[in-house]
Amino acid sequence: MNPECIVILADEPSGAGNLNSLLPILGERKTEHLNRAMLFDTLSVCLSLPLTDISVYYHPASSRKKFKMDFDLFVHEEDDRLAKSKVNNITLLPQNTASIPERSSMALSESFRSGYERVIVIGTNCLTLNKTIIKAGFLLLRKNHVVIGPSFNGKYYLLGMSRHIPQAFKGIDWGSQDVYVRLRSNLKNPKIKVQELELSYMVNTIDELNQLIGDIECWRKVGENRTAFHTEKFLRTLNR
Repeated sequence: MNPECIVILADEPSGAGNLNSLLPILGERKTEHLNRAMLFDTLSVCLSLPLTDISVYYHPASSRKKFKMDFDLFVHEEDDRLAKSKVNNITLLPQNTASIPERSSMALSESFRSGYERVIVIGTNCLTLNKTIIKAGFLLLRKNHVVIGPSFNGKYYLLGMSRHIPQAFKGIDWGSQDVYVRLRSNLKNPKIKVQELELSYMVNTIDELNQLIGDIECWRKVGENRTAFHTEKFLRTLNR
């Protein structure tokens, strides 16, 4: 066991996940493919980090077989040999609740009980998230209790802790616009040291998807060819 663990909160790969607002635009099949591509990009980033364990907390609890099938597909489509070789080291753990704050708190609690010293929780729809940001998060957790990656929609794309702080999630409704504000309020305690990472966005809407398309174009122009690799492959199919 490594001292650090990345927790990925993932919804069933064959479903729309966080992308329900895109269903009327992309249709069910393409929305599912986008959800799967973003999962693959998230796995690719996390698997590139050395000395870091990965736990995928999946929902619904009955979808384990589908995740195993998608992991096999990831190995087939991923170019990074190291990432492909580490897929079998990922721990798959079921969750019955769909609430992101509840899932985050449960995953953190279980991870610390398992012996991890620093845990970072992410989803699968922040494609700007790279290993540099995750490394920075773990580094900050060496001297702080909490690290937050705030998002433009008033939520967070990353939440890390060096110990479980259950009160952090008190009264948080993920569907509201004040998730970040409530989280910071819950953590307002002189005994709790909090640091923040850069502001970013998660892909939930067509505007955010268009933002990602523009960002991918910029990354490729400067020679960054790995970020959102799988999602870019999917996006190319939309023009066919």
